[in-house]
Amino acid sequence: MKSESSHMLSRNFSRIDVAVISSLILVLAGVKAMILVKVIGVP
Repeated sequence: MKSESSHMLSRNFSRIDVAVISSLILVLAGVKAMILVKVIGVP
């Protein structure tokens, strides 16, 4: 039972990791865009 539950946890964690990584990439892209806009001076 313990091994099964831990296996399920690891599966869920891997899915969560993928979501977190994708969201982090989106956030970083947004920050880069904001910095570029500030540097270039686009209104």
